[in-house]
Amino acid sequence: MNYSNEPLLDQAILNENTMNSVPLQKELFELFFEQGELYIAQLEDAVRDDDVTAWRMTAHGVKGASRSLGMTRLATIAMEAERTAPNADRLASLRTILRETRGHVWPKETAA
Repeated sequence: MNYSNEPLLDQAILNENTMNSVPLQKELFELFFEQGELYIAQLEDAVRDDDVTAWRMTAHGVKGASRSLGMTRLATIAMEAERTAPNADRLASLRTILRETRGHVWPKETAA
């Protein structure tokens, strides 16, 4: 499926959920992208173990966290993953969009 019509970042949602606070946004981005590494590891484990429950719970977490920060494209892919069994192709999509989103919303010199 093509997700290019979904924005990587919906600034209006982000601003609404952070009261337009740039320092808060920076802090939340940092926390989210640190957590993102854990999410990917958990999804990799779920694919390896064919663990539907872990897969869906982790995808649900990605969906909620990304949606609250206005990361619309990532939230949409995570929502679809939440409805499926563990899938390596979907994991690859999540990994790619997470990386693209990070580059778009958090292209800071402190980003690893």
